[in-house]
Amino acid sequence: MPTSALQPWEDDSGAVQRERDVRRRVLKIYNATAEDFPSAAAHDDYLETIEEVVANLVAGINVPATNARLAAHRAANEAAIGAAAARRAEADRAAAEALATAERSRVARLAAAHAADAAADAAAKAARERAAREALEAMEDADGPAARRRRAAAAKREKAERRRAERERAAKAAATGAVKVNRFITPGMGGAAGAGAGAWGGTPGVTPGMLMGGG
Repeated sequence: MPTSALQPWEDDSGAVQRERDVRRRVLKIYNATAEDFPSAAAHDDYLETIEEVVANLVAGINVPATNARLAAHRAANEAAIGAAAARRAEADRAAAEALATAERSRVARLAAAHAADAAADAAAKAARERAAREALEAMEDADGPAARRRRAAAAKREKAERRRAERERAAKAAATGAVKVNRFITPGMGGAAGAGAGAWGGTPGVTPGMLMGGG
């Protein structure tokens, strides 16, 4: 693209920057606000004066007279210009402080949200790890030394219970057999009969005569 094609834009850009510089210098002198005027019309006239001064200086029209006008206005309104500048500086400071406060609040909210998310993630991770650890411990307990000791103790108790039950059954059977023997012993049978019983086969309650067919 030829350099000449960019020339209009470069010229326009320079004009815009010049107008910004001029307007900035003029507004340092014409710095009253709407609150400083008795009516909206008076404030509008003041704004038109500002535009006229800026236009003359940017376009190079009546520059000496316009500069003299600026100087006269500054001399006549020095106190008001200073007060307005102080108010503007305070307003800018308050706005900057409000912006900084809002930014600090935003950053604090983001940090709190991130901290809450991190805490929730950490809690969830801890819960998952605890559940996995407990499941592993349960699996180890099922086949571990403690489980084997418990099973061995239970088997020992069961074996002891079976032996006790067997002893009780044996004792009961012995007692039942003694009762049956006592029923075959006749009353008045003395020691001789008892000795004879032992000699003839040892059958309680059976006399030698019974064995010989005399009974």
